[in-house]
Amino acid sequence: ERKMTVYEISQTLKVDKSVVFAALNEAGKVLPPRDKKYRIIKSIPFTQQQKEFLVGALLGNGHLFKHDNGHRFTVGHLDSEIDILLWKKNILGNLSNVIVKHNKKPANFFRTSIHNELNRYAKMFYNNHKKIITADMINLVTPLSLAALVSDLGWVNKTFNIRFQTVRYSYEEHVILQNIFKLFAINIKICEFSQNNETKYFLSLNKRNSLNFYKLIENIYPFPIRENPPHTSQRLYA
Repeated sequence: ERKMTVYEISQTLKVDKSVVFAALNEAGKVLPPRDKKYRIIKSIPFTQQQKEFLVGALLGNGHLFKHDNGHRFTVGHLDSEIDILLWKKNILGNLSNVIVKHNKKPANFFRTSIHNELNRYAKMFYNNHKKIITADMINLVTPLSLAALVSDLGWVNKTFNIRFQTVRYSYEEHVILQNIFKLFAINIKICEFSQNNETKYFLSLNKRNSLNFYKLIENIYPFPIRENPPHTSQRLYA
């Protein structure tokens, strides 16, 4: 007879999974293999590469959502960018098992398992469920972080200038992003436009600084930067 998972037991008894784990441990019961696997995964510290990636991904379109007493990370890309999604999944390793086809959009996404360290990222990147950028993040950003950011929000126009579709952020947050780029000797301009009678902002690199940016990430990010603005207004995950 198949053993019930901890999740199935918690749903049947209508209690939190932590209560089930504690009861099983106290009774000396062996956890089902699947539960044992995820308990191990969630306790293994992130690698430096994973930390750097998550910083850039959360500045971009990556999202954390609450699950039980922890958080899971998710990100999606259009079908045409499946290779970028696979690159991200590969960085996160065993944290994510499968890529899922979106049931309403021409896109794919993956979710990670719950991980103990994701709670810290949730506190850092969210305030009242809204994404934020703070000055504390400046020294966390690396070239890999910027590669993750351009994979989500970056595009190159016909004059070969790289732009970042950072419209969800305030002017003050754009200044922080601008200072982050300065750490890598890249000068990026904050551009202003009006949308629905509201002032919005995005970031733009001139040709020289675009070239410097390419050089910064060329050995990290193995894909061309897209030629059209990304679909940042669409949720490409579920």
